[in-house]
Amino acid sequence: MRMVIETLRFIAVFYSILVVFGTITYLTFLTFDMNIDTYSWILIMFVFILTVVLYQTKGWGKVYHNKVLWTSVILIILTSILFPDVSPTHLHSNVYAYSYGFPFKFLTIYIENGNTFVIPNLFSKKNASWSIDTTIFANFILWYFLLQTIYKGAFSYKGTFHSLK
Repeated sequence: MRMVIETLRFIAVFYSILVVFGTITYLTFLTFDMNIDTYSWILIMFVFILTVVLYQTKGWGKVYHNKVLWTSVILIILTSILFPDVSPTHLHSNVYAYSYGFPFKFLTIYIENGNTFVIPNLFSKKNASWSIDTTIFANFILWYFLLQTIYKGAFSYKGTFHSLK
């Protein structure tokens, strides 16, 4: 339960910082007549890194087991890359919405005549826009609990691996 509450705190801090920096960025780009959709991914990565640094400096997040935490993050990224969207949603005459993520879809890319895999769609010149949903945190919690259960079962005797007899 503490891990879920800590994840909710991370979400609240992340979105609070994202709203502040997003508003500043939007007003700045609006002043210079620039399209924010082109650079929004940079803002999201910056705010994510800033949130992680804030967590480390404040000493929050001690609930997480580091191996399980980073393995969960890697699994979220790998499943998004490896599992294609075999049935994209047709939105307009030539724009499709491809959704990625396992088990919950969290990344949606809107593209003209795209590919079923995420990497070609991310680097395509036909990319119209994209969005990240909050279900990425549901994926994280699910993978974290699954890996933590496996880790505790495999290393239950004083940190040594044991086989089932």
